[in-house]
Amino acid sequence: MDSLPDNVLAALPPSLREAAVAFFEQFALPDELACAALPHLARLVACSEYAARVLQRERRWFIDALSKGWLDRDRFEATLAGLELDDAASWQELQRALRVFRNRQLVTILWREIKGETTIEDTLVDLSGLADVLVQAAAKQATAAVRRRFGDVVGVDGRRARFIVLAMGKLGGHELNFSSDVDLIFLYDADGNSDGDR
Repeated sequence: MDSLPDNVLAALPPSLREAAVAFFEQFALPDELACAALPHLARLVACSEYAARVLQRERRWFIDALSKGWLDRDRFEATLAGLELDDAASWQELQRALRVFRNRQLVTILWREIKGETTIEDTLVDLSGLADVLVQAAAKQATAAVRRRFGDVVGVDGRRARFIVLAMGKLGGHELNFSSDVDLIFLYDADGNSDGDR
């Protein structure tokens, strides 16, 4: 299906119709998915330029996820737990992998919002959970890079200091929304010096 049916278009507020029409001029859903998904997808891309941009880049992923039920909330925690990054990847590759994962999961959360399948509280928890996973993955890679370059930070008692990322504000309270900033503090749990050559 490569155009928006009149009944789907008529269900949108007039001010949002142009964005939906423009999107579907370049984005086609397989016929077997269109009947159930089209009204929700039209609302999603009409309401969110961000989602429309992501879906244009991620069409294959979205259709696959839609057909296999991966967009349901009961799959979300398993998806977050499944984030794996290649330890040998460059910083640019790691950043790209994190961006792709983030974009896909944000669209997934938006999809459930548009379909009315989730509560506001669930959405805040999901957004906070996504941010937690992304921060943990980035911190793990950054810690390994610092260790390779400078060695471990060792406290005065000879124990290796742990690197800690402390979330403040809405992320700390698991109340992150779509427009929230993420405020982080980076700490070691002991004073000390690195034990590497530098």
